[in-house]
Amino acid sequence: HQKPGDTHNIAEYFEEIILALNYIRTKKGIKNIALMGHSTGGLITSLYCSQFKDYYPVDALILNSPFFEFNMSYIEKCLLPVMAALGKIFPGIPAPASLSKGYGESIHKEFHGEWEFDRLIKPIEGHRVELGWVNAIYTAQRTLQKGLDIRLPILVMYAEKSVKPGTYREDMQTADSVLNVADIERIADSLGKQVTKKAIPEGMHDLMLSNKTARQEVFKTIKDFLQNKTDILTN
Repeated sequence: HQKPGDTHNIAEYFEEIILALNYIRTKKGIKNIALMGHSTGGLITSLYCSQFKDYYPVDALILNSPFFEFNMSYIEKCLLPVMAALGKIFPGIPAPASLSKGYGESIHKEFHGEWEFDRLIKPIEGHRVELGWVNAIYTAQRTLQKGLDIRLPILVMYAEKSVKPGTYREDMQTADSVLNVADIERIADSLGKQVTKKAIPEGMHDLMLSNKTARQEVFKTIKDFLQNKTDILTN
């Protein structure tokens, strides 16, 4: 049984994407598909699409605050390659850091948010992170940052600003409190030559969970992208 949120190679998730795409096409009869990924899912879907060059199983890629880089201090980033290397040998060792509770509390309605979700599946403090996971993510990020040459229309969305993770603060309601959006903006161009970038004012880490005004901007951005950069809405 797989540990929640754990992976030693993000390619492990590709099978689920393939099954989902096959179901959408064969069971639902939908031919034109935009693949969307949030946070770690944004990293996974990017690497998935990078496998293809001449034929793509989807028509566009949409990324919501993709996890392109660890949000760490300079010293922590210096230690990251060491942790990743250890993760190859000792994947089950707990990593020294995990997701802070502030973000989870900013979105769940029992704390400071407006959303309800299963806290067993998505704990407020996140799942325990192990070194094998650190290595998998670090390896995928390094691959992406070298350049993927994805030949698809790509939309990369992220919050307009970031705030420091940690204990809940009110400013977490209108900013990304998980990732550094400057990293996302900088690295997005490594995906390919058809990248559209959009910063969302008052966006949170999961842009879809932001306040109503920000959410409306997200949906408008997606609609405009699909209309102007793809044929998905016309076919």
